[in-house]
Amino acid sequence: MLRTRANALAVAGRADEARRVVAEFLRLDPNSAASQVAAGCTLRLLGETDEAIEHFYKSLHLDPASSETHRVLGLARLDQERTAEAKHHLQQAVELDPASKSAARALKKIETKPLRGRARALLEQQQYRDAEQVYRRIIEIDPADNLAFSMLASMLPRQHRYEEALQRAEEAVRLRPKSSLGRHTLGRALCALERNEEALTQAQEAIGLDPTCLLYYRLPPVIYFDLEQYSQMLAATEQGLRIKADDPGLLRLRARAQAGLGLEDEAISAATAWLAEKPNEFLHNLSAGYVFLLLKKFQRAEACFRKAYELEPQRLAGRLWLGLTCFQLGDFAHAKPLLEQILSLNPFTRRAREAMERMQGADIKP
Repeated sequence: MLRTRANALAVAGRADEARRVVAEFLRLDPNSAASQVAAGCTLRLLGETDEAIEHFYKSLHLDPASSETHRVLGLARLDQERTAEAKHHLQQAVELDPASKSAARALKKIETKPLRGRARALLEQQQYRDAEQVYRRIIEIDPADNLAFSMLASMLPRQHRYEEALQRAEEAVRLRPKSSLGRHTLGRALCALERNEEALTQAQEAIGLDPTCLLYYRLPPVIYFDLEQYSQMLAATEQGLRIKADDPGLLRLRARAQAGLGLEDEAISAATAWLAEKPNEFLHNLSAGYVFLLLKKFQRAEACFRKAYELEPQRLAGRLWLGLTCFQLGDFAHAKPLLEQILSLNPFTRRAREAMERMQGADIKP
C-alpha cells in the first residue's frame, strides 16, 4: 500500500522517495481525508511539521468528525509547543473516540509538563525528596508514565532505598520494554543490590537499544569491576571510548581496569595526573584510590580514599573504600565503624559484609 510505503521510507530516512510516494497517492485520491492525513503523517516523520499540519487541516475540512485527524493534529501542535491548540484537538479526539489511548495519554503529558519542569529544577538543586514527591504526583496523573518511574528509580538510591528503586525501575521497563533509559536504570538498580549478572544483561540491552548514548557505556565497566573481571572491564571501557575518546568517566574506569590487570605504569600515570590536575576533586581522589588499592599500594590508597571521604562524606563510595583499605592495612579500629555505617545504609554491599565477617570471626574489637 502506498501510504504504508511512504511511512517506511520516511522512517528509513529516504526523504525524497517518501515525498514521491506521497505525491503519487495524493494524485490518485486528492479528495480523500484518509490520503490527506496519511500525507501529513509521513511529512511529520520527515520533520516537516508545518507542511504536515496543512494536510491535517485539509483532512479535517473533508471529514470534521475524524478522531484520528484531531489526534495527529494535536500531536503535531505539541511538536510546535503550541499547547493550547494541541489540547483542543486532543480533547476533540477523545470526545469523538473515548477509546483513543494515544490522545488521552498526550493530554496527560500536557497536564504533567509543568510538573516535569518543577522536578528538573529540584534535581538541579539536589532537592531529591521534593523531586520525588513531584514525580509521584506525575504518576498519580499518568500511571503509564514510564519516564517518571525511571526518574524515581534513579533518585531513591540517594536515600538508600535500593529495593524500592528496583521496583520502580522494573515498572518502568514493564511499561516500555524498549526504552533504553529504562533498561539502563534497571541495570543500575540491580547493580546497587549487587545482582551483577542481571545488571549486566540490562546494561547491555540499553546499549543495544541506543548505541549512541555515552552514559550507557559507563555501567558495564562498573559491574565488571564488582565482579573483579578486569579484562572484560577494560574491553567494555574501550567500547565506550570509541564513542568519545576523551570521556573523563570512561578514562577513570580504564585506569582502574588497567590497575586490576597489573598494568602499573599506565594506571599510575593516569592517577598521578588526576591528583596533580585537581587535588581537591572527589572523583579524582576516589579513582586514584582504586588504582593504588588494586596495585596493593595500600598507604597511598588510604590517603586518597580518606581525602575523598573528607571532601564529600555523604557519598558512600569514599566511606566504603576507606573502610576496606583500613581493613587491608589491619587498622580494624577505623575499618569497623566505617563498614558498619555502610551496611546500615546498604546491607547488600558484599565487600563490606565480608570484611565485617572476617573481623568478627577473628573477634577483633575497635
